[in-house]
Amino acid sequence: MDSQFTVFHRRRCESGLSSNPPKGLIWKTCLRDIVFSLEYGSIDGPIGKDWRCFQSASAYRFILEVICGLHSPILGETEVMGQFKKFLNTLPQTEYHLPEIFSDLIRDAKVVRNEHLVSIGAATYGSVIRQMLKNATQIDVIGSGQLVASFLPWVLKEDRNIRLFCRSIERGNERKREVQELKQGSFEIVSLDKFESSQSSGPIVVAAPVSDIFLARSILDPKIKVIDLRGGSAPEGELKNGQVISLAQIFNRVKLNAYRSQSQIAQAKKRVSLMAIEWSKQLKIRPQGWEDLCG
Repeated sequence: MDSQFTVFHRRRCESGLSSNPPKGLIWKTCLRDIVFSLEYGSIDGPIGKDWRCFQSASAYRFILEVICGLHSPILGETEVMGQFKKFLNTLPQTEYHLPEIFSDLIRDAKVVRNEHLVSIGAATYGSVIRQMLKNATQIDVIGSGQLVASFLPWVLKEDRNIRLFCRSIERGNERKREVQELKQGSFEIVSLDKFESSQSSGPIVVAAPVSDIFLARSILDPKIKVIDLRGGSAPEGELKNGQVISLAQIFNRVKLNAYRSQSQIAQAKKRVSLMAIEWSKQLKIRPQGWEDLCG
């Protein structure tokens, strides 16, 4: 059977369901898990209902929409493209013929963004969080993953003192190195187990799946602003301490902009669909299949 470009996808809010992931290259974002493969059905055991499968042109169209920010809560946001590029940079040399497809996706995504989404991506997670932290000089951040990496450059555009609380000091130092040239104030990496005794005096950004109980013990001042980016991953429900701004509230702040951008989004999706069709036509004229395309 000929190989087909296959993509399996599930949203993170569904990831609590028990199922075996498909076999392939796994890309994890803040909101979804995506598996890339060229062999449909090559899995260890049955796939759970939380996984959705796309193939050939449909797979190409779906991934292109994702990396263009067309499936993001903030439509047209740019962070997901950066996350995809970082994912590609971590891939080892494998037997897969996927790098050629990934190159096509990056090329087409740049065209779609430049022609249809230039002004839409301005309301990114980072820019919204930066507005919420206006005039704050001391900020505590919990977490050190890709979500933190996406908004730190925005936060550090102003002179601030940052304390990054994380489980992995090594990953925290990695985040620090990434923004070294942007840093204007101080930037301290602190072990997460020291947060409870840290006595935060400024806003707190929660970007890691810590429990509400842990935060409640640590945030005693009801006037402290807490930007809670945990979304559906919060183990015990909404945090009651502090002036909490939830992930849903951040999304609501850009809802009006998203409404105004519906025409641009529609044009972008139409362009993506046409690109997927053209991409699939290239495969049909190659007699050697993937080996001819990617060899």
